[in-house]
Amino acid sequence: MALGGWLSKCPINIHGNLISTTVTNFPMLMVGGNFPSDIFASSGGCLTNGGDIRFTTDVNGVNEIARDIVAINKTTNILSVYVLVPTITAGTTTTIYCWWNNVNANEPGLGSPSQKELVWANYYGVLHFKNMTTAYRDWE
Repeated sequence: MALGGWLSKCPINIHGNLISTTVTNFPMLMVGGNFPSDIFASSGGCLTNGGDIRFTTDVNGVNEIARDIVAINKTTNILSVYVLVPTITAGTTTTIYCWWNNVNANEPGLGSPSQKELVWANYYGVLHFKNMTTAYRDWE
């Protein structure tokens, strides 16, 4: 069943030339700069809490994938979200799609293919650091 009621979407290209081996079920952190500015618009943008943001592996919105929104602030164009990418193949560009702009959508709950719990299903613990809005690592 395809996503219905979503008025905006964009492709997100993940460049496999940045990895040396294929990875599966990879929780990828995406931040504000990965998204078009339209997602933050007061008219036609996502909901204030990001509850309408979804990701799929296909352009038609049939295959939803899990996501966990860590931070969102439409006023300052901040969005940090982990997306569970099924497969990223080394040397190949993987395209996923981000959907938003659905005033009738809610935060996905248990049983939804987009539920945040699925992003972390294979982990014993997950820490989200305060104000995590950029994709960098400040430790070795």
